[in-house]
Amino acid sequence: MDLPHSFELLRGNALLSAADAASCLQELNASSMVNVVWALAKTDYAGNANRRTRTLLDNIAKSAMSQMDCFTPEQLSRLLWAFSTLHHWHEELYDAVAAETLRQVGLHHLLCIGCNSLPSIRTAV
Repeated sequence: MDLPHSFELLRGNALLSAADAASCLQELNASSMVNVVWALAKTDYAGNANRRTRTLLDNIAKSAMSQMDCFTPEQLSRLLWAFSTLHHWHEELYDAVAAETLRQVGLHHLLCIGCNSLPSIRTAV
């Protein structure tokens, strides 16, 4: 699904029930999901977040978790950045991204980073 159509779907979700909105989100691909949450974070939407926005983010997280293997490492990073910037903690999403990162990058490569790099990585997150 292309991005303009994604925004059209999301804009229309204000008039849909939560179940219908969640169903529409299942149609978004990984790139579109990342672009939507990135745009919300980039426009400093965190200060204006309301219950409906939190529900939207929860539904995007659930949809993302069902398509985790479709995300590139860059998309996973942007997804977590956006959720963090929006001050929206979704533990299951963070766990799923960690597992997918291990799958894609491989534990061996992460161990090669070395223990000296871990404090800087932790600070960055």
